[in-house]
Amino acid sequence: APSIIWQFLWNYFFGPYLIWKIRMIRDIYQWRLQTILAIVAGIPGTPLWLAAIYTSSFASVNKYVTPPMWFVPGLVTMELTTLIFPILQMRKHDRAVRETAQALADFDAKRLNATDTSTLASGSVITGSTGSKGRMYSMESLDECLHSNYDGLQVYASCMELNGENIIFLAKVIKFKQLWLRTFSRSTEFLRARLTMFREALSIFVGLVHSETANYPINIESPIYARLEAIFGQATALAARPQRRSTASTPISQVTPWDEPTESVDDTPAQTFPMRPMLSTMPTRALTDRESKEHIIPKNGSSTSFDPLFGYPVPTEFDAHVFDAAFKSVKYMVWTETWQRYMNWGKSSA
Repeated sequence: APSIIWQFLWNYFFGPYLIWKIRMIRDIYQWRLQTILAIVAGIPGTPLWLAAIYTSSFASVNKYVTPPMWFVPGLVTMELTTLIFPILQMRKHDRAVRETAQALADFDAKRLNATDTSTLASGSVITGSTGSKGRMYSMESLDECLHSNYDGLQVYASCMELNGENIIFLAKVIKFKQLWLRTFSRSTEFLRARLTMFREALSIFVGLVHSETANYPINIESPIYARLEAIFGQATALAARPQRRSTASTPISQVTPWDEPTESVDDTPAQTFPMRPMLSTMPTRALTDRESKEHIIPKNGSSTSFDPLFGYPVPTEFDAHVFDAAFKSVKYMVWTETWQRYMNWGKSSA
């Protein structure tokens, strides 16, 4: 009986609510379709089971199909959708990996032999079937997007590929390096400038890399993660401890409390990354301020109140290249997968 009650609640309350919540998702992995099929398939089970038990009209049917069997079609459909969609996605991914590897090998061979100047000059690799247009776009085109306007790419990655954290990480590391150059070129206090940049880097680590503090951590190799953990792990443990009670107007982050607004005046305006639809024809809904942008509070290390990193010794391994390995890994993954699909999607939608 408890399992019947739970299935009834899921199919008629929680399931429809989940369908309504994901109605705007248009992901390339068919996760939304998979979820809808699994929920809808279970809806007929409960009423048919009740009818088979409490109505005499099902007496002739019950000779061949016992009442609990009415749950079987829904359960089988849920199992099939859970298994078939990931298997198809794995096959599609393996095929894309092979095509990408072959395309890169052909491109390297042409570059070494210098026999196809037109392909080299175009800045892209022509493949057999990679992407909908048969073209693999160059790394330089991705670099240009990340250094200029990556809003469209971030929206695509977040809404359709569900990996927007990769784009945010790449953009933040680029800005981190730019800020490093500006900070050390202007500051005469080396130690203070170094601690300022360590705070910036720590914010990136705890917000996008650390598995226990990031909502959606990036996917990087374990040796790269271990190196970053060795540099930022102790500071993360210090910063994660609550320092003061939060209020409704000024909630305190458990991860980077120094990012929270204080009573001191900061002349640096807050940065925002707007999340807006890429096409006017895409279905949209009204977004709250929290949903529509990522708000970043400028770092303020001048006050020692509630500052867990006051007097913290910056590790000697920390430098401007601390994220280089992770950046290279994530950027290659974005280039070979997300960037190619984004460019092809943009052309097909134009």
